[in-house]
Amino acid sequence: LGIVGWLAVGWWQARQLAPVEYTAHSQTDTLQLADGSRIILDSGSVLAYSRAIGEAATREVILKGRGFFEVAHDASKPFRVFAGEAVVLVTGTSF
Repeated sequence: LGIVGWLAVGWWQARQLAPVEYTAHSQTDTLQLADGSRIILDSGSVLAYSRAIGEAATREVILKGRGFFEVAHDASKPFRVFAGEAVVLVTGTSF
């Protein structure tokens, strides 16, 4: 892990966000989150997220690799995707 990776891990541990999904090379995987959002992970991708993603004030995930997101609409609980140096903030959309 580079410095950004270690910072992300420390940030993640500070928020007690534990579940991690790995997708093997040459495979994809579909996840259904507790808030109703659906994520399709591409080959070799990793996604970390909170067990309480539907209950928290914000919905946050860390993505390493590629994924397609169908975010359940909830204007009161923004959905954030941290991917490298980028942060995507939505309240409900597909991307």
